[in-house]
Amino acid sequence: MSKNQHVEKKDGDWTVKGAGNSKATKKFDTLKVSNLSEQRKGTSI
Repeated sequence: MSKNQHVEKKDGDWTVKGAGNSKATKKFDTLKVSNLSEQRKGTSI
């Protein structure tokens, strides 16, 4: 079963965090890159 992914802004960067995780899975400089990453996984923001 896969977890929901959440995109959050933190310290001027964007992070992707799995539901229930305390730490970010991935960190991005821009939201655009974060969106592309999520699209590759078949999810949307």
